[in-house]
Formats: sequence, structure tokens, C-alpha cells
Amino acid sequence: MKKLILFILIPFFIACSDDDPNEIVEPCSVDSIDTDDDGICDVLDAFPYNGFEWDDTDGDGVGDNSDAFPNDPSETADSDEDGVGDNSDVFPANGLEWDDTDGDGVGDNTDAFPNDPSESVDSDEDGVGDNSDNCPEVAGTAANNGC
Repeated sequence: MKKLILFILIPFFIACSDDDPNEIVEPCSVDSIDTDDDGICDVLDAFPYNGFEWDDTDGDGVGDNSDAFPNDPSETADSDEDGVGDNSDVFPANGLEWDDTDGDGVGDNTDAFPNDPSESVDSDEDGVGDNSDNCPEVAGTAANNGC
């Protein structure tokens, strides 16, 4: 007498990512596809063809792993690593400068007169900018045009 064995498959769900045991991942069915093999099923992966990216929190089109500002849709990069995004940084290649309040081309951090577009240097440190100072190498007073 032959026995008939009947297998019953019961669908169950597993998380596709096991890289981080503390990470909460939406469950995926066993037959879900993970095209880029990053551990995140394609239906949940914002970048199903990029194994290094799976989420784009701010919706700017740049994955969170590559985005220097993953919660700011107006910024994605910080080339000089000064903490100010390149789109907002007046000096994106200079990590010591990011703003130029008076628009004179000299960053506020090195501009002796950040609110005066006609002055940026005070060589003798007398409070009178070199452009207005009649004696830029000798400390003087504003009343005497720097002399």
C-alpha cells in the first residue's frame, strides 16, 4: 500500500535584512525579490538596483547613505566638510568659510569687517579698514583716519 504524502505550504513572512539585529525592517514574503542583494526587498527599496542605497528620507533622489544631509531635501553634499551644505555654502571648497554677509568676496570668518563691503582687512588692528586707513601699518584712531 502506497502512502500519499501531502505537503501543505503555509505562507510566512521574514525580514529581508539581517545586517543589523536592532533595525526594524518591514516584513517581506519569502518569495519577494531583492534585485540588488542589499537585504531590502525591492518593494521597500527606494533604490532596488543599487546595493548601497535603500532609503531616501528627504525625497531628494539621493540615497541616505550618500546624502550628507539625509533629512534636508535642499542639500545633499558638503564638499569641504564644514557642516554647511554646498547649496547654502558661499565657499563650498573652503572648510573655514561658508558665509559672506557683506558680499565682498571675503568670508565672514576672516573678514575684519563682515558687514562692510568696502573693507575686509585691518592690518594694524586699529579698527579702521586698510582701504580707509591713511596709515594702515601704524595703529591710530578713526578720528585721524587711522593715523
